[in-house]
Amino acid sequence: MSMDIHPPTKPVHSVREFLVHLLMITFGVLIALGVDGIVERTHHRRMAKEAKESLVQEAAANHKGLAVGIKNMEETQAQLQSILQTVRALEADRTAKPGSLTLSVSISSQSSTAWSTAATTGALGHMERDDVARFTDAYLLQQQFMSAQQRAIEALLELESYGELIHGPLTRISDAQAVEAERTAGRALAATHMAEDLAKALQAEYEKLAAGK
Repeated sequence: MSMDIHPPTKPVHSVREFLVHLLMITFGVLIALGVDGIVERTHHRRMAKEAKESLVQEAAANHKGLAVGIKNMEETQAQLQSILQTVRALEADRTAKPGSLTLSVSISSQSSTAWSTAATTGALGHMERDDVARFTDAYLLQQQFMSAQQRAIEALLELESYGELIHGPLTRISDAQAVEAERTAGRALAATHMAEDLAKALQAEYEKLAAGK
């Protein structure tokens, strides 16, 4: 808001007139500053409100996608268990009948666009401290989950590199390949379990955000 300050339109003949005019200018400046402050605070409150709404909506969408991701991780773990059983049976007896060697790899994508926007625009600085703390905890946990999921995917892709084990005749697998395949499957299973545990913890955080807790 801008304000024009005009000099007296007629000569000032007394100290009293000067003080009255100065007082009017002072009041005008204070009113202008007060209005500016009200407008700015209103803008900040609206910014914080819109940012919080976006964050809650993003958490709800992430929660929905995470539920599918957890189901996929559970299916992958069952597949890894079957592969481990097959490899161990193969190590003990090369004529053993193989079990299921199917392996699927899926990714649970979690968005952080609303969080990045709120941080970039400065909206987080105008939100309630408790709200900022809750959202910060959730997005930090989300980052940990994404990192754990990436490690799990890398381990799964490493296991898929054992093409002979997955697709070829089991009798052609060397002892060294079988041992390494078992280790790799074990690492993939552990990494997937870790990602699932973080996913379930993150799911609980999303539910708290949706409930306003």
